[in-house]
Amino acid sequence: MLARVRFSRIGIAEVLILLCCLGPAMLGQESAPKDASAGDLASRVAELDQNLRATQAELEQSRQEMHQLRILLERMEQSLPQMQAANPQPNASVANPPDVAQRVANLEEQQAVIQSQVTQQAQEKVESASKYSVKLTGLLLFNAGYTRGNVDMIDVPELAFGRSPAASAGSIGATMRQTILGLQAQGPDMFGAKSSANVYGDFFGGFANQDFGVNAGVFRLRTAGIRLDWPSTSLVFAQDAPFFSPLAPTSLATLGLPALAWSGNLWTWTPQIRVEHSFQFSDASRLTLQAGVLDPIQADQPTAEASRPPSPGEQSRQPGYAGRVAWKFGGIEGHQSQFGIGGYFSPQRYPLDRRINAWAQTGDFQVPIGQKLELRGEIYRGIGVGGLGGGQFASIISNGDPALASTSIVGLNSIGAWGQLKYRPIQRIEFNAAIGHDNPFAGDLEKFPGSQFGSIFARNQTSLFNVVVNPESSLLLSLEYRHIQSYTISGRGNTADHINLAAGYKF
Repeated sequence: MLARVRFSRIGIAEVLILLCCLGPAMLGQESAPKDASAGDLASRVAELDQNLRATQAELEQSRQEMHQLRILLERMEQSLPQMQAANPQPNASVANPPDVAQRVANLEEQQAVIQSQVTQQAQEKVESASKYSVKLTGLLLFNAGYTRGNVDMIDVPELAFGRSPAASAGSIGATMRQTILGLQAQGPDMFGAKSSANVYGDFFGGFANQDFGVNAGVFRLRTAGIRLDWPSTSLVFAQDAPFFSPLAPTSLATLGLPALAWSGNLWTWTPQIRVEHSFQFSDASRLTLQAGVLDPIQADQPTAEASRPPSPGEQSRQPGYAGRVAWKFGGIEGHQSQFGIGGYFSPQRYPLDRRINAWAQTGDFQVPIGQKLELRGEIYRGIGVGGLGGGQFASIISNGDPALASTSIVGLNSIGAWGQLKYRPIQRIEFNAAIGHDNPFAGDLEKFPGSQFGSIFARNQTSLFNVVVNPESSLLLSLEYRHIQSYTISGRGNTADHINLAAGYKF
C-alpha cells in the first residue's frame, strides 16, 4: 500500500505541474487583441482551432487523472485506521487525506477553467460546409442625425446646396442601414502560403420598393477578399479601397460612405489584384512594396438593373495600373510612424474613339505624437479620377453629350487632401478632429460653363469633430459634429451643419 501511495503522489505532482504550465498559456491566448487586420484575424482563427483540439485532449486527460485520484482517496480513507493502528508514529511517507482532498479540489477548479476556455473557443467558430474555420463578425449601428441646410442626403450628408423656397432648410432622421455584416474564413495552406478570405456587406444599397422602404435598406457588397500569405509576400484578389490610398478618417457617422468621401478621400471599393512584399530590416523598421491592377470603373449609376455596359476605362481594354511604397518605422506595433507614396494610371476611351489618360499621385502618412496623439492623412493630385472618388466623382468636363462628334471632352484636373488628429486620453475614449478638401480645377470648369457638368462644385470642404466611447469591448457610442462648405464656380458658397449620434455593437 505504501508503494502505491508514493507512486500516486508523484502522478498528482506531475498533473499539477502540467496544469500550472497550461494555465498561463491559455491566459495568454485570451489577451490577443480583437481589433486586428484581416491577416491577423485569419491567423487567430487557425490558432483557435488548433488550441481547441489540444485543450480538449488535455481536458480528457485531466478527467482520467481526477478519476484515479478519487479512487486513491477512497482507498486511503478505508485503510487509514488500519495504517494508524500498525504505525502509531507519524510517517512522512504516508499521504495525508485532507492534503489529497485539497489537491483534488484544486484539480477540479483547474478543470472548470479549461472547460470554460473550451466553450469560449467553440463559440468563436461558425459551422460551414468546409472543415476550416469561419467567423461571423460585424457592427450593428444605429445613427440619428439633425441637419441644418439643404444637403444631398440626410443620412450621410456630403454636399451643401443653395436654399430655395422649395428646398428643405433642415431635417432630422435616424437609420440602421449602415449596419455591417461580415464573414472571415481561414483556409488550408497552399503553395507554402496561408489562405484566408473575408466578405463584408451593409444595407446602404438603396431603398426597398415597398411601404416604409426608407427603413428597409437594400443589402449590398462592400468589400471582399481572398489572400495567400507567405512569410514576406502576399497575393490578394479583392474588392477593396484603392491600396495606394489605404487610410480613412475615424467616424461612426459615415460608414455607408467613408468620411470625407467628397472632400479629398479616394476610397471607392474597386475589384483589384495586388501583390505585396515586405523587407523587414528590424523589429521596428519595415519597407513594403505593392503593385497591382484595378477595374477602371466610373461613379456613374448603372443604366439598367440586369445589364452592365463597359465604362470608359473598361472600353480601353486595359486595367488601371497602380503601385505604392510604404515605410513603417520607430516605436512598437500600433505606435509606429508610416509614410507611403503611390501612383495610378488608367487609359479611358470615350465615344468616337476620344481618349484620355487618367492618372493620380498619392501620399499618405500616419504619425504618433507621444502615447496619446496621432496624426494621419492623405493627399492626391490627378486627372480623370472620378471613378476613385476624386474630382467629386467626375472624370471629364464637356460642352454637351459625349456621344456627339461636336462635343469636346477634357479630362478633369483635381487635387484633394484630408488630415485627422486623434487624441486618446484613456484606452476607451478618443477624440477625433478632421478636415478634408476636394478641388476640381476652376480653369477646366470655366472652359464649358454651360455644360451638363456645370453642377460640379469648384470646391468642397468638410470639417468634423467627434468623440468615440468604448465602455465595453463590444459597445461603441459616438457624437459627431460636421460642417460642410460647397462652392460653385461663381457666386457664394453653400453651407450645412450635421449632428450625429451613433450607437454600435461589435460582434
